[in-house]
Amino acid sequence: STLCPAPEFGGGAWGPGDVILYSQHETTIMQVPAGGGAPSAVTTRSGDDWVHMWPGVLPDGRRFLFTAKQWTGVTESSQQGIYLGWRDRPSGGKRLLPDLSSAVYAEPGYLIFSRGGRLMAAPFDSTREEVSGDPVDLDEPVARGLSFFNTAVSLSRAGILALRPPPAPSVDLSNLGAFEGEFRLMARDGSVAARVPGSHPFTFYMDAAPDGRRAAVSLQDD
Repeated sequence: STLCPAPEFGGGAWGPGDVILYSQHETTIMQVPAGGGAPSAVTTRSGDDWVHMWPGVLPDGRRFLFTAKQWTGVTESSQQGIYLGWRDRPSGGKRLLPDLSSAVYAEPGYLIFSRGGRLMAAPFDSTREEVSGDPVDLDEPVARGLSFFNTAVSLSRAGILALRPPPAPSVDLSNLGAFEGEFRLMARDGSVAARVPGSHPFTFYMDAAPDGRRAAVSLQDD
């Protein structure tokens, strides 16, 4: 079923409580109920030259990570980077790290992101809502988008990290249009566990629901 329009999608995440976060037109982070409804903003921008992208929901379902980029700012002087936001308190968020990278949260309390082409883990104090130590290099090269800063890493609810190493891009920027395909759920042995019959105009972004039975995907509307 169609939930809401999402032009120029900038990433999304399906969090606890059946709420989906997504980047609206690469401007702010929005939320929409998984059953459908009116979207609402969960971040606010300090200027028109800022974009918020790549939301990642924390385990409590209330807080989330996102990447903030100022297109007209100089990296050294800008406050762009990895931020923390709150679904029930729309704001500009709290800056956690200066890196232009998407980030995921890993138990028992780390932010996983990229720096200089390397996969990093920064200790995160969820009570004080701040990074509590120096980031550690995980000794893994990882691909990151040069234009939109999405790091090619994901984390399963079992705590397993999956990443795409360079030189493969995190997203193929040479072909940003939709591709026709059949949605399939693959088992670990490579067999097809389930499929959605028919061909659909998928884009690059999707995320599984916490129950593992559903997925939010971005489709191109012709």
